[in-house]
Amino acid sequence: GGAAPRGAVGKGAGKGKGSGTTAAAGRGGGDAAQDARRAERMFRLNLRSAEAGDPVAQLEVGKAYLHGAGAAADPEQARRWLEQAALQGVHAAKAHLEQISSP
Repeated sequence: GGAAPRGAVGKGAGKGKGSGTTAAAGRGGGDAAQDARRAERMFRLNLRSAEAGDPVAQLEVGKAYLHGAGAAADPEQARRWLEQAALQGVHAAKAHLEQISSP
């Protein structure tokens, strides 16, 4: 059976809670700091699987690089991982590649 990956769920969770503090403040930022740590953990796990050839993980790593979620935004790395996923038949990766290719 192919269950949906957990990393694909919850996009944008925790946003919109205006406490007057920034995520960069770390402590006291609460949800934003937790979300950032969670995104970094997911990125590291997905990167390991992507390097091992997992096409869904390649998609997730490409999206992380594209949006700067869990890793610094890097359009070249985003394209590289999305292309790998697309070559393995991941349609969502193809759609993301089309988005970054069009002005």
